[in-house]
Amino acid sequence: MGIYLNLSAILSIQDQIQTLSEKRDQRSFTHCKTGFALLLEAEHGDFKDKALLLQACDAFASGISQNHQSADPYFGMGYLLFLLQDYPASNRYLLQVLDIEPHHADTQMLLAQIQNLLRPASMRPPTGHRSSTHMLVNESPAGPSLRTSHDYDQLYDNIEKRVHAQVHTFMNAQRPLTIASTRAVEVQNLQSFINTQQNTLNQLWEQLEIVDQEIDTHELRRKLETAERLIQPYRDTLNQSQALCKIKTDLTRIKKGLGALQMQIEAAQNREQLNSLDRSLEGVLDRCDEIADRLDEQAQENPSVLAMVESYETLVAEVDKLNDIFDDALAQF
Repeated sequence: MGIYLNLSAILSIQDQIQTLSEKRDQRSFTHCKTGFALLLEAEHGDFKDKALLLQACDAFASGISQNHQSADPYFGMGYLLFLLQDYPASNRYLLQVLDIEPHHADTQMLLAQIQNLLRPASMRPPTGHRSSTHMLVNESPAGPSLRTSHDYDQLYDNIEKRVHAQVHTFMNAQRPLTIASTRAVEVQNLQSFINTQQNTLNQLWEQLEIVDQEIDTHELRRKLETAERLIQPYRDTLNQSQALCKIKTDLTRIKKGLGALQMQIEAAQNREQLNSLDRSLEGVLDRCDEIADRLDEQAQENPSVLAMVESYETLVAEVDKLNDIFDDALAQF
């Protein structure tokens, strides 16, 4: 006896995957196009409008999150960071472009310029106005007080190194998850990763507030803002994973309740008892409709939802079967 596969279902799933992939590619293209349009607008003002540059950064980051295989958003982000003179971060994004398109001419040109600009010495911005008394912060449980301008310089250098390390982590570290998952261990690892990185960023912001009393921290704040934006794709994946986990839990809960409801229907002694169970069955149908709406919402951003769609369709088939059992039982009275 041969094995027969449901080829129609397989083709349907493949079509859904292709459709979702095409939608993500289109969204990535749109975000990337928006980013370059914002850069062009910023260029007219000699790139002095920081708000436009931040919007462009968000657009390129969104383009990357939608399509990790497209070189354009990586190049856009690399070029933007180059304009902001964050050459190490720019270098990492541009190298990512070459991983996708090894002969990308504009990228090769920018990388050559970055190699000429990078120097081993710290790229710390000029020191701002210092008070004549050099009175600094009080003693705190976190560590020694800062009492000289030299202490501030050391803290600035330390923060700068840690900020670059954070950007490096987001760019090059192995991501706990690249797409949404319903596996508890994977979701928990991603949550722990985000919490650890966010705690580090929060500490850096607090230290910047101290340094800002004596040193101009504008450049360092800009780099730290870049690190904050780079963590957003991780948060997006976590939110999508948590939404899918909630749907999975709800599907399991409904499925478990179907067996008990079927036993009650089969044991009903009269029409009145069945009418009472009919309301329970309607409640199940309402919950299925609500889950369908949530799946549709997730499908717009999350290709991992396809596996959950299969579980949903299995549940709907069982509900339809239970509905037939109910109709047969009702016909007996």
